[in-house]
Amino acid sequence: MRNRLSWITALIIFAGTSLTGCSSSGPTDYYLLSADAKSATVPAPDLALTVGPVYLADYLQRQGMVARSTAVNYQISDHDLWASQLDNDINIVLLKNLQTITGSSQLRPFGVIGVAPQPSLRIKIDRLDSDSQGIARLEGSWQLLSSDHKELRYETFALNTSAESTTESQVNAISQLISELSEAIAKALTTDQS
Repeated sequence: MRNRLSWITALIIFAGTSLTGCSSSGPTDYYLLSADAKSATVPAPDLALTVGPVYLADYLQRQGMVARSTAVNYQISDHDLWASQLDNDINIVLLKNLQTITGSSQLRPFGVIGVAPQPSLRIKIDRLDSDSQGIARLEGSWQLLSSDHKELRYETFALNTSAESTTESQVNAISQLISELSEAIAKALTTDQS
């Protein structure tokens, strides 16, 4: 009986060790986008705006980074992860970029309590990924709403840039695309004001 119990105990320990070994097949890396807009390229120091929210397509609402293998196949990484919620990260980067580009101190993030009603910028991201050819893509739309929530402007965007095969390069390329989007939005908003 003791031999049988010892054998069962050894089997359980071996199985547990084997499963633990399988689940840790590599290190996990975490990434954040960066705000890298050029300073005051579209000066508009009086621009008052609430930036956000950012809405993500369903397939992007996860921690694992998304890579496109073919037109219909996407890979979700278990080891390359976003360090925060992607919609919040994009919102923060857009806000910082727009503050830098316009020089305005009157831009506020969505959700701040106690801010008087002001126009708001909403962004919808339909696609945000990189593919096997080394192209990073950012596609979607943005909408400018008045302080009483009436649509003032609606634009679509489809941006892409080349990225090296490393995950860090791809994240940097996506940050660059968000910077380009920020500049396009700033130009459109300042044209509307003039």
